Amino acid sequence: MILYNYMKAVSKYILFALCMVLCACNNDDVDFTYSPATPHAGQRIVFNNLTGEGEDWAWNFGDGTESTSKYPTKVYSDPGTYVVTLNVDKKKWLTVSKTITVLDTVPTIAMSTDSVCYYQAVEFSADFFNPYSLAVSYRWTLPEYAVLQEGELTDGKLTVYFTEYNVDATVMLYLTVGDKTDTLQTAFRVHDTPATGLLFATAGKQLYRQRLYDYGVDRANRLPVDAQYLTGVAALLPKEDELFILNADPTEKGAVYKMDLATQQLTTVIRNSVADNAFGYYGGTIAGGYLYWTNAAHNIYRIPLTADNLQWDADEKYLYAAALALTGFLPGESADVAQYAQTFFCPATKGIYLFTEQDIASGVAPQTAAILQDYAVSAIGIDAIARKIYFVADGQLWVSNINGAYPKALTATTGMMAIDNTGNRIYFSDAEGISYLPLMQSPNNNTAMKATRFNSITDIVALAVDNKKR
Repeated sequence: MILYNYMKAVSKYILFALCMVLCACNNDDVDFTYSPATPHAGQRIVFNNLTGEGEDWAWNFGDGTESTSKYPTKVYSDPGTYVVTLNVDKKKWLTVSKTITVLDTVPTIAMSTDSVCYYQAVEFSADFFNPYSLAVSYRWTLPEYAVLQEGELTDGKLTVYFTEYNVDATVMLYLTVGDKTDTLQTAFRVHDTPATGLLFATAGKQLYRQRLYDYGVDRANRLPVDAQYLTGVAALLPKEDELFILNADPTEKGAVYKMDLATQQLTTVIRNSVADNAFGYYGGTIAGGYLYWTNAAHNIYRIPLTADNLQWDADEKYLYAAALALTGFLPGESADVAQYAQTFFCPATKGIYLFTEQDIASGVAPQTAAILQDYAVSAIGIDAIARKIYFVADGQLWVSNINGAYPKALTATTGMMAIDNTGNRIYFSDAEGISYLPLMQSPNNNTAMKATRFNSITDIVALAVDNKKR
């Protein structure tokens, strides 16, 4: 009997110990983590339930709020210390509690991009928590090379662009919420960024490239071309990385040069072999793998774009179309040529004549009457997208439809122009430098737009748009 009672007591002890072990193990299985590790008021906290098994989840966040989700989230409105408790399956021993310290809210400046670039818009805004809807005021401080595009310095959100690059910038904000003012700042680098560019030559024998941006004007950078190659620049014709420079000098200096815009190396495509007024490279265009140009007599010549170091020693050499072969054609004061949809546009004394390669190949002079016959056209450009002709006549920049209908005078010009379909602009020279207008979209060419000043470099003798970003 004594042995029986002893064994019974031992069994009860072993059963109690086993129960305690099991309970301890179950309690150890109840666990959770949370992120961020140091949350702020107004910041969303994510709770990660690490409990292995269970069906019923009871969370108490220590501020009077609860949740039954397995993986809840929580936002504390006020800073402080909170005890978060998780109970599993309504069993007292399946409970764990942890203390979370919620810090005061920290306002910051939010930016719309991680990489700030030259002349590209960046949005700055105040990021803060205001659970009690207190009065808020803002006062921004910007670098001197920052330009405010949208918003005011007293707004909660600004759009800014920067007119300097390779500089370290700091934007500051004095943020007042209720009676508390925080001084916020964000520092960043303003990077250079490639862009399309406007190419232009001056009477002073200099060649420039000025990059085109939506929000401002870059500095004009002089390209390293010796003045001897720019004695009589009449046209600039860019094609990918190559720029063809047409020098209309009728002496031996007259030539077409090709500049590699990536390396800025210059080579000769074709040059005059003698001094003769029959030679000279005046207007020109690039089409179908060929370079076309006109001489003083308005004859049209062509060579492949791959040509290199050719000699022009006879006026019939490289001849594509003789102006006198065009019925009714009388050369005007200035020579130019443009091409659109396999049709060549050639200004005459009055109007513009149209002919195709098939007209030339057939040996039959085109019989089509000139368009724009009331105008002595000195320069011409084609907007192939909107199907518009831009031309210069009597000191004015004009626009018409591709068939010559609805001619409209736009503004005064000194004669140079360049069409930019990427930026939807036409650039032109005037007495004060270079300006631009939006490209015409109206069917009848009516507009009330005023020209915008681009730069103040005068005596422009040639203009072109480099559509490759560099």
